[in-house]
Amino acid sequence: MTFVYALLEQHLDWQTQILEKRLHYKKNKRLVEKDLEALLKKRQLILDHELNLIKSQNQSELALLQIRHKQDIKDYRDYLKALDQLKNRIREHYQQLPEAMIFTIHHHAKNLLNKMWETDDLHEKIINEQLFVSFMTTLHNDLNELPKNDERNEYPADTLKLISASNNPQETDNIR
Repeated sequence: MTFVYALLEQHLDWQTQILEKRLHYKKNKRLVEKDLEALLKKRQLILDHELNLIKSQNQSELALLQIRHKQDIKDYRDYLKALDQLKNRIREHYQQLPEAMIFTIHHHAKNLLNKMWETDDLHEKIINEQLFVSFMTTLHNDLNELPKNDERNEYPADTLKLISASNNPQETDNIR
């Protein structure tokens, strides 16, 4: 029986030692949990701040893009108004020119404008701008070449040649 008491006493001593260690581990566990909770709160605050910064930047970029888009729409409308005025000027300057020819010139100018406007590729955009400027310069030169209502001023020859050449891919390469 003394052996059993000795074993029980050893077990009790061991439990006492373990109990102190358990209390120490529980205390450390609570401290670690509190530290982790504080760290998580800190990280959450940092993430919330970064998220708010990103939202703010995105809102600013969106506002800027909306302003640019509105300006682009205004610019495009201005181009279209200018092309309509040009159509009227062609009509006044070349009174003998059939209406279908006037619409063809106007339509060609609008197509060049649309190609220039809708292209995302910078190189292609530059080429389309050059074609548009070249066409508009040629038309302007045709309109200013001879006085209005001049009998020799039957049609805008250079402009029509340019339209014809643009419809022929081999000649278009020579124009560029």
